[in-house]
Amino acid sequence: MLTVGVSTSSPASSIAIMEDGCIVGEDAFEGARSCVEELIPRLKKLLADQGRGMRDIGKLAVDVGPGGLTGLKIGVVAVKTIAQALDIPVVPVSSMRALCHGLDTETEYIMPLMRSTKKEFFSAIYRKKQGGVECIEQERLDTPEGLAGRLADFAGAEITVAGDGAGQAAEVLESEKNVTIKMCVDDKMKYPTARLVCRIAGSETGRHWREINPRYLCLTNAERNFGIRV
Repeated sequence: MLTVGVSTSSPASSIAIMEDGCIVGEDAFEGARSCVEELIPRLKKLLADQGRGMRDIGKLAVDVGPGGLTGLKIGVVAVKTIAQALDIPVVPVSSMRALCHGLDTETEYIMPLMRSTKKEFFSAIYRKKQGGVECIEQERLDTPEGLAGRLADFAGAEITVAGDGAGQAAEVLESEKNVTIKMCVDDKMKYPTARLVCRIAGSETGRHWREINPRYLCLTNAERNFGIRV
């Protein structure tokens, strides 16, 4: 059975195919908006390269956020459409969990920071466990000031910080005296990837496509400007 993972929550979109626990195909491309034209054709080509087709997919997985609004909407809608057409389950995966899942770090705690706006980012605290990570401090839209309060609860701990939002919080992170901050400098770990989404989905039970929705954690322009819920 093939598991197809999709990640569109960041500026680096990707698709991956996993079979029997092994990643057998992967494709990455930039630009959330380009997902509209490229996501399905790229998936079909990736499958064809393995001598397979859409009917060979047994499970889908998609990062549902938090992340960029446009990319999330496109990725989730595309996956739900495929799941409906093929009548197969979907595993929703947190983009922040996917980011943390791929980190090779000795610290017990991991703080993913992902960009939202120039002044805001998404943050959370994860803890390593056997076979992956678990969220112990909820994912939320944060500011540098809010992050300082979050770190205060982990006095004496060592925390690895990863993600493309780390630069926005640099001043807070550098001034923190009660927590030992270890920055992940691997550019490959700035964003979640479809490969990591697949890895997580391998041990998860899928859901019906109707139950899958993006987790924006921030207001859309319509909500900010006009109070319109979308």
